[in-house]
Amino acid sequence: MSDRKPLTRADRITLAMQAHSEHRIIQHNWRVQDNQGRVLVCALAAFGPDINSAKHCPADLMPQWVAELIPAIDDGIAANQVQWFSGELITRARKWHVLDDAAWERIRTGFMIAGIKQAIAAASKAQPDPVPEYWQQVTTACNNVIEALQSGKDLAAARAAAWAAETAAAWKEIAVTLFALIDAELPAENVDA
Repeated sequence: MSDRKPLTRADRITLAMQAHSEHRIIQHNWRVQDNQGRVLVCALAAFGPDINSAKHCPADLMPQWVAELIPAIDDGIAANQVQWFSGELITRARKWHVLDDAAWERIRTGFMIAGIKQAIAAASKAQPDPVPEYWQQVTTACNNVIEALQSGKDLAAARAAAWAAETAAAWKEIAVTLFALIDAELPAENVDA
């Protein structure tokens, strides 16, 4: 049995603020000791010595999906942005205790929509000219998912529609590839049999 008192939400915020102010928030590790004996922590582990994975994050601190997202963002941003990220995260963590489940669900939905839009925008830039036929199917499927998220429609149906469109587009690409490879092997003057 431990005599240690459980950390409160306020204790966790204080720990994170201290790690941030001491520039001890790092990337690509949960918790390590530097050559000066300081404990360096990732942005999520900064909220407590008992947080060694997203699943260890207390529900009263943040929703599980946010806890799972924080290490990915922390490790994914540029090294010179870690201090900015941890500061912004802590600023919101100090305030978000007033949010109810409905507010968090709106945040999660908005985040998913933004992610889909961002993915479409990034992938659009990479499309060849002329744009492949399948691209319209992909964007339609993505927009259908966005519409379902915004309207609160049945997400299972939206996911099924997106999957069907993506699968059909993938099979079309496979067929196009097959035909192109066959055409490349056929003699130019080949006539129909």
